[in-house]
Amino acid sequence: MAANPASEIMRDLPERIDIPATPTSSRVRVKLVQRPDMPVSWSYIHANIPNMLDDIQPDLVLHIGLYSRRPSLWSIEYSAPLHGFTAPDVDGRVWQSQAAEVPGHPGVQAADMPKSLHTSLDHTGIARQWQVLCEALTTDIEQSDQGPRRTTEWKADVGPTDGVGAFLCGFSYCASLAHYYLRRQRVQVPRSSSPRQAESGRSEKSTGGPVLFLHTPECPTEAHVKLGNQILINLLQAMVESYLSP
Repeated sequence: MAANPASEIMRDLPERIDIPATPTSSRVRVKLVQRPDMPVSWSYIHANIPNMLDDIQPDLVLHIGLYSRRPSLWSIEYSAPLHGFTAPDVDGRVWQSQAAEVPGHPGVQAADMPKSLHTSLDHTGIARQWQVLCEALTTDIEQSDQGPRRTTEWKADVGPTDGVGAFLCGFSYCASLAHYYLRRQRVQVPRSSSPRQAESGRSEKSTGGPVLFLHTPECPTEAHVKLGNQILINLLQAMVESYLSP
């Protein structure tokens, strides 16, 4: 399956999902707002993510992207860096020429920000509940490997990680986290400061906002995609339950 697995697992998402009642919250119906795939472009993400968030005004944000180096793990990332985005994008352009700016926020200097930003959500608690919801999820995958066809069980392997990377996944995650971080400051971070001020800024609480990044493995068959769709719905449920808990 050549398509991006992030797109494929979202393909059959409903417009709304029902979140069951918990000991601390009532049953709720959640509206899902999807946006088309973002191109692997530094300039596009830099220009568009804050506008998307302002237009939608979401309670929770979930980015989704492929990480093929983890062949079976579905992981939610804790934080995103503000530096190190040096690889060329799909257009062959690099971010180095604008490396001093915060992703998604022209004119705001990365030197005046923490070295990284992390989600304001209960990352560990959400991951734990997600694992519970996915514990029994499996699917049968047919494999041939140029030999006799056989069926193997593919289990949902989900968990928390903190390695979003410094390519477009980390860049887009950072742009969303920075959107909430800067809004919470009420005034824009100064465009220039002394080294001492910059170091002080890095020591401040580096909490972004109610954002997570889901890294998916490859989903080479329709069976993988269907399982991934349920894994995604379970993650959304865990996020909402955590968000609504007192």
